[in-house]
Amino acid sequence: MSLNLVTKHSLHIGTTAWILAGNLSRYAAQFLVLWSLSVRFGADAAGRLAFAIAVTSPVFILFGLGLRNLYFTLGPDLGIASFRRVRFLSSTVALVLSAAGVFLPLGFPALAVLAVAVGKWLDGVMDLGAAVLQDVNRTRRMALAYVAQLLASVVAICVTWAIGVGEGWSLAGPLVVGGGVGAMLIQRWSAVLGRQGAEGGVRPIVAAGVPTGVGYAVVGLLVNVPQYFLFAHFGPGDVARLASILYIGTAIEMLLNAQSQSAIGRLGGLSPANAVTFVINSGLRWALFSVPAGILGSAGYWLLAPRVLGPTFTLDAASALAVVVLSAAFPLVYSAGASITLARLYRWLPLINLFSLVIVSATSLVLVPVLGVAGALMSVAASQMGRGLVGLVVVRLAARRYGG
Repeated sequence: MSLNLVTKHSLHIGTTAWILAGNLSRYAAQFLVLWSLSVRFGADAAGRLAFAIAVTSPVFILFGLGLRNLYFTLGPDLGIASFRRVRFLSSTVALVLSAAGVFLPLGFPALAVLAVAVGKWLDGVMDLGAAVLQDVNRTRRMALAYVAQLLASVVAICVTWAIGVGEGWSLAGPLVVGGGVGAMLIQRWSAVLGRQGAEGGVRPIVAAGVPTGVGYAVVGLLVNVPQYFLFAHFGPGDVARLASILYIGTAIEMLLNAQSQSAIGRLGGLSPANAVTFVINSGLRWALFSVPAGILGSAGYWLLAPRVLGPTFTLDAASALAVVVLSAAFPLVYSAGASITLARLYRWLPLINLFSLVIVSATSLVLVPVLGVAGALMSVAASQMGRGLVGLVVVRLAARRYGG
């Protein structure tokens, strides 16, 4: 009994570590492209990349349908073939819709929009493959695929520097080459490992995936809406600064996402009563490292960003305080989100996140034109705190309704 508990605990720690390594490599690849554009072409070029990502991400998240988490929670009778069919169709629709951004007068090269869209499509392939590998305890291979994506992106960046191509190809090369290498590896390793199930399982996946995808897409807008206001009032340079500061939050989210993904895969499901306990215990435990990480990240950005990214990448006191508040909100957000998934309360996700979207839209409308980047960060922090609190209330009400 004791040995089994130790083995399960060790497996949980190992899974979390490999998920974290994969997420770190994934976002490092994206950050390096941002850094390359900033150094070679200036802050405005990096801002155009950040804005292109802000425009396309909600579309891909919406049509992604939360398939990675649904693969763990919908039950063993739904096989991987059904999930892959849904993934291909939904991601292709997202690719077509995002490519339509070429015709929008946003002031950046069409190649940038197309490259970001293709990169997001490849991310979808990797995401479902990662779920398959995690499900069969092959998270090390999952992490290696993301490391390969990072290394391929670095090689592509070096090539673009060496041959001196322009902004569009300097953006497209690393995104497409890195994503292509990672997707090829993870697809190859996961091809025969997915669980088998009855054919015709598309309908329950879509039924659960639509509200989940809507919820996750709105979550993406919580970060993107302030960027839209910032782009309109101040231009791409300030969008680049906001996006770079938000990487502090992204780093914290990687830690928490690894924890929540591991918990979802390990537990599979919870009753609403047990979900309340999960929110409280996990939220407090995760805050012990997220808040110090926010403080250290802000200090590190203030010291290093002007030297690494350029003199316009600064952090004032108001922005630093907003980052710390954001780091305190994330543990509640992720523990509540994981508990809602585990308790299969999917239908509440869109409502919770729409409430948060109202908060971020209203605060961005008021704060961004006056405070710029600091106002955008305050809007993100306020919306995330509201999202986490409402998530906790939903889980608690479900526990009372169903007994607990």
